[in-house]
Amino acid sequence: MNEALEVKGSVRKLEQKRKRDLPDSLQHIFDFGSFDAELSPSGHLLLETSYTYGGFLYRHTHYEYDEAGRVVRTASVGATGETLGSSELTYAESKCIWVNRDPLGILSSHGVDDYSGKHLLSTATFDRENKPKRVKTFEYSGDRLVKSDSLYYLPDGTVYEHCLSDYDSAGRIHKTYRLKADGSPLGDGKYLYEYNQEGRRSKTWTLNEFGEEIATSVTIYEYVDDEIGNWIERHEYHMWRDDSYRSKHLTTRTLTYY
Repeated sequence: MNEALEVKGSVRKLEQKRKRDLPDSLQHIFDFGSFDAELSPSGHLLLETSYTYGGFLYRHTHYEYDEAGRVVRTASVGATGETLGSSELTYAESKCIWVNRDPLGILSSHGVDDYSGKHLLSTATFDRENKPKRVKTFEYSGDRLVKSDSLYYLPDGTVYEHCLSDYDSAGRIHKTYRLKADGSPLGDGKYLYEYNQEGRRSKTWTLNEFGEEIATSVTIYEYVDDEIGNWIERHEYHMWRDDSYRSKHLTTRTLTYY
């Protein structure tokens, strides 16, 4: 099972497309919601193919693993075969260290994950000059993840943004919001998440950041499953608090099994 891709069973290939009606000027932009994924029989991601909003090929990313099933290298190429970059990951006791390189093989950023047993305590990313870009820390209650705090840095080392998240009893994000360095709301939303019995996101509430914490809008997710129990359609309905109109988006999946 690959939890990151939300698939179970012996999936060989996943093709996901999100349908959007966008102007021609945006058709070349990378679309996070549309991709193909090829998996090994054990569920490891081997190749990810990304697309633009217009459905054009954006890049291919290859993944390599060690005998323990851990990612040790990734390599990305563009639509015409040009090298986009690569990463190498090494593992030591309680740490995972990674290095990202640009198309010329020059270090562009690096980082480290610190663990205590199976618990991820922090993940930090640095630029090529070893200045921090992001540091994310995690808080646990026993074995349960309860909070995380991400700090984002300017090139001069100054913190300019926090991203705070609370987690539910299953370790899923329950609430997330962003703050300026002085602790005031950033202004891009505070979000509350609900999940259905299958563990999939069922609702995303957008909450007021200024004053009383009330919902200003909601996105509802409904799913259609195949015979294995993997979703092949996701319908998204978004509605503002004082508006009866609901915008609709459809994401489809085609799954090929071993």
